[in-house]
Amino acid sequence: RHQVRATRPSFCYSPSSSLGFYPPTRGTAYVNGFDIRTDIAAVRSSLGLCPQHDVLFDELTVAEHLIFFCKLKGVTGADVEEEVTRYIKAVGLEDKRDRQSQTLSGGMKRKLSVAIALCGGSKVVMLDEPTSGMDPSARRATWDLLQEERKGRTILLTTHFMDEADLLGDRIAIMAAGQVQCCGSSLFLKKKYGAGYHLVIVKTPECHVPDVTDFVLSYVPDGHLDQNIGAELSYILPETASKKFPEMFRGLENNTRSLGISSFGVSNTTMEEVFIRVGEQVDPELKQQMTEISDRMISQVEAAKYANGKGAPQVAAHGATEATDDLFALEKEIATVRNRGIHLFLQQSIAQLVKKSLHLIRNRLLLATQILMPILFVFIGFITIRTLPGLESSPPREMDLTQYGEKLVTALDIPENSEMLEDVYTQLANRFRELNARVADVPNDTTVDDYLLAKAEDDLYDFNSHYLVAAQFNLNDSYAEDPPTIRGIFNGRAYHTPPLILQEIHNAILRAETDNPKCKIRISNKPLPLSEREELQEVGEGSNAMGFQIGFQLAFGMSFLAAGFITFLIRERVSRAKHLQYVSGLRFWLYWSMTFVIDYMLYLLTCVGVFIVFQSFQEEGFVEVDMTGRLIVIFLLYGFAILPLVYTVSFFFNVPSSGYTASAMLMVFVGLASIIAVSILQIPALGKVEAADITEWVFLLFPNFSLGMSINYLSTNFLYNKYCPVLFGAINEAFVNASDMEPLLDIFFNALGAHPPFNNTVICDLFSCSAVESCGIGLPCCGGITNDCGAADCYRWSEDYFNWDRPGIGRNLLFFLVVGVFFWLMIVLTEINVFTKIVKWWKPESRALEDNDDITMAEAGAFGEEDSDVRTERERIRGASIADLVQHGDKLILRDLTKAYSDNFVAVNHLCLGVPSGECFGLLGVNGAGKTTTFKMITGDESITKGDVYLDGISVRSDVKQVQQRLGYCPQFDGLIDQLTTTETIVLFARLRGVPERFIKNLTGHLSGMLLLKDHMHKLVQELSGGNKRKLSTAVALVGSPPIVFLDEPTTGMDPVARRLLWDAISRVRGAGRSIVLTSHSMEECEALCTRLVIMVNGQFKCLGSIQHIKNKFGQGYTLIAKVKPSEPREESLRRPPSALDSRQSAKGRIKRTSSSEGGRRKSSQQIITYSMYSTNAQK
Repeated sequence: RHQVRATRPSFCYSPSSSLGFYPPTRGTAYVNGFDIRTDIAAVRSSLGLCPQHDVLFDELTVAEHLIFFCKLKGVTGADVEEEVTRYIKAVGLEDKRDRQSQTLSGGMKRKLSVAIALCGGSKVVMLDEPTSGMDPSARRATWDLLQEERKGRTILLTTHFMDEADLLGDRIAIMAAGQVQCCGSSLFLKKKYGAGYHLVIVKTPECHVPDVTDFVLSYVPDGHLDQNIGAELSYILPETASKKFPEMFRGLENNTRSLGISSFGVSNTTMEEVFIRVGEQVDPELKQQMTEISDRMISQVEAAKYANGKGAPQVAAHGATEATDDLFALEKEIATVRNRGIHLFLQQSIAQLVKKSLHLIRNRLLLATQILMPILFVFIGFITIRTLPGLESSPPREMDLTQYGEKLVTALDIPENSEMLEDVYTQLANRFRELNARVADVPNDTTVDDYLLAKAEDDLYDFNSHYLVAAQFNLNDSYAEDPPTIRGIFNGRAYHTPPLILQEIHNAILRAETDNPKCKIRISNKPLPLSEREELQEVGEGSNAMGFQIGFQLAFGMSFLAAGFITFLIRERVSRAKHLQYVSGLRFWLYWSMTFVIDYMLYLLTCVGVFIVFQSFQEEGFVEVDMTGRLIVIFLLYGFAILPLVYTVSFFFNVPSSGYTASAMLMVFVGLASIIAVSILQIPALGKVEAADITEWVFLLFPNFSLGMSINYLSTNFLYNKYCPVLFGAINEAFVNASDMEPLLDIFFNALGAHPPFNNTVICDLFSCSAVESCGIGLPCCGGITNDCGAADCYRWSEDYFNWDRPGIGRNLLFFLVVGVFFWLMIVLTEINVFTKIVKWWKPESRALEDNDDITMAEAGAFGEEDSDVRTERERIRGASIADLVQHGDKLILRDLTKAYSDNFVAVNHLCLGVPSGECFGLLGVNGAGKTTTFKMITGDESITKGDVYLDGISVRSDVKQVQQRLGYCPQFDGLIDQLTTTETIVLFARLRGVPERFIKNLTGHLSGMLLLKDHMHKLVQELSGGNKRKLSTAVALVGSPPIVFLDEPTTGMDPVARRLLWDAISRVRGAGRSIVLTSHSMEECEALCTRLVIMVNGQFKCLGSIQHIKNKFGQGYTLIAKVKPSEPREESLRRPPSALDSRQSAKGRIKRTSSSEGGRRKSSQQIITYSMYSTNAQK
């Protein structure tokens, strides 16, 4: 069975809670008896879902999608292939079976989503607007499929097509404001909310509404005008007047020309009327707005009715009101004062800055990651340096026997005849016992030395492991008057035992003398400070240097900062929001410039955080004024290089998360791996310095490598400049002191031609290999002076930090500039489609297509049997110059417009068309006919293979920017920015269009009121329903009153009320003199809005003309549509009374006999039976 839920997008509800996406705040739902709060896994096991927006894998084919989801649902073996084939055939995608989903049109993707929901025998199927974006034939085919698949399933379906709800729904629930407002069968709802019959009349431009109203009321006095929107007049007629309908129909048929009527039809209460009435009850403002539209039309009717003569005001063609409407009056004023030149530049710059800033603020996690990651890694780098040994001299260390562990053995001899020695012995023995050491008392008949030697001979390993210190107490036999002695004995295997045994003996003496066990003498080991040569050696090792650590960590952190800039660029490009901004008049160079400005400011903010870390740790080489200035230069140029590189990389990705991950990992790997590789090769001991220099030249093309190495070189050079002058000074001082002590050195100095103090070059010459034959003496610091360091390894350094050679950072800075300029050039070439043109030129099939002559292709039968109207239009466009066509009123001109792809698929085939000012032109066709591709070529989103498009005489191929400034565009898929609110979106595009700031607020208010968006102005775009996004896209297209507006399926996903309000808005836009080109799958919409239309099939125009002209040419007679009850199971039909069955069959028979007698034909689709009657006699 079907349960249909019709909803207003303004109060949209989705099945997300039932699926477990959102937890219910209160209450619960049961699916197949399972509670969604506690048994969601069981709920999903029998569930099929078609979401509102297609969730497909771009790289998977149609068949692979169904195979994947069938296996997820438990289908196994050969049943998978059978299930896949059945549903591909059921949704009509046989020819697309092996095509990737990203190549499908919007309607085809919806078909695939429906098939995914139904496959695998899902018992509960939820379909969220399944036919949105489908053409009428595909929609009816989907209805048939759902009717066939309903057996054994429960289907919950949401829709904005009331005929779909009427046909499919066993029960229909209408929701508003988050609540079910009514629920019941279609018949029940129509009886409850219906008001009688609806007479719908389609007007011609010559229609005089008051005359039509008078004519209708002359037959049915109790009727009244309900709506006058677009090209449609709607009258409500009471049910009691049905007997007068034949006579009224006959009168309308006979007076179509004089009344200005193209067609008319009558129907009983529709579900659309039920929907509108329920919406009006819930939302008084909605009722007021619908009433205002009708009152505006009726007031014009009354004004014309009581006016004298035919000079009374008439309703403009297709119901458009006069330009005195508030919105159009405002736009008329805006058009005269619109910003241009420098004012437009500044306004568009502000728009871009605000847009980017709002996106950053509303993506706090990404923003925090970008700012904090580099700061965090620099902080970790400093902590690492502080933890590991560095260039500083080792600190003093307090020494103690506890550092040697337990199980020590101490040998002591027992003193005799000395009270003082006994006290010291006691204190020393107690101390050793505190250390858990075993005290071995040496017998009086042997010495401590003999005792220890004996232990060593027994087990040397045990002796060296445990016998570390000992003491011997002796009286001085030779000098009785001298004090006794205590001799400390130590094991030389342990380096620190000599001072430790002395410490313990002195502590024992101290405690014995003071009788205070807490008294203690501490000893510590303080290494000698590093000499200048040793400090230079530490610097030269590199891998432990401060500069390497900080440069490495900074390059790592900056990778995540730079990668974060790529996400918004990808999202904006893929969603077509970027293209929509270009169409609104934004120049690409301004887009990228403002993007760079905001990103660079964020980058500089991160750099400020890094400098705060530098100042916090106060490490030399990073806090000095001159070094801070050099670091600032490095950071400024790195930002200039890395941002355009990231911008260029963004063109290679279509998924923001993938782009972020890939770019971050690429920069981490390339940047850090290259830093490590070059740093290792630069170690002099490896003898690979030349290889390091060659490799470094290659890696300088990567900004992260240049950044890390610049920091490393800057810090290293700073330390060399600190220690090498000290070393040279010490050498000079030594020479001066030596010359004072040894006069013979003056002879040497005279021969040298110089006297101390020497300059650095002289010192290096003295220590070079040329001066010392054996090269036994060398000086590393000479690597920065003469590059001859004698026997020592040369350390490169320079007093000029921006020197070209290492460790100067001059070439690193130059490469920053080169890389930045190169990638900016790549961005420009990409934006002007140079690479696309090169690729197209490179492919022989593309060149062959462009080399073909248009006339030759036409004469060869490329167009088949062409309709006469299409041929006439083609000849008109080809036979006149563009200037002549523009002069004769054609606003938009398509001349042999063609789009072909590399697989020889021609999507658009030599279209010729002219659209004059003030016309609403409809472009119709099934899914995949080429409508959207045509729009994309007109707006510059797709390249044109052949032919051209002209807007106001300006060529799209030669000056697309000028064309884009003259059009408004509502794409098929909303090109909106999720992180902006509705108000911010309209303001953004108003600024891009050059609307003065003082008018933007009023313009936003008028547009929101006209399109029923007032309740959603402060919502983020990502929070809007699909229908409200379409309204916002339409508002964006109308901003700035462009002379021509392109609307690609603008009402897709809108509820009936919003759809009618948009029709009224479009009619008023057209009535204000603007041209509109519209694509739609709603035939009702085209009849209500379009003055002319064309039907497109396989990239070609098949018929062209006004609606009435096409009806007269391709349609005959009348159409009778009857809805019958669904077929019943056999046991139900057997229980039904025979009279009821007979009455149904007789009704069908009467209709069939009548249609057959008039030469008609019959079509059926489930519960809908369509009869075409060729007779022109309406009375029958």
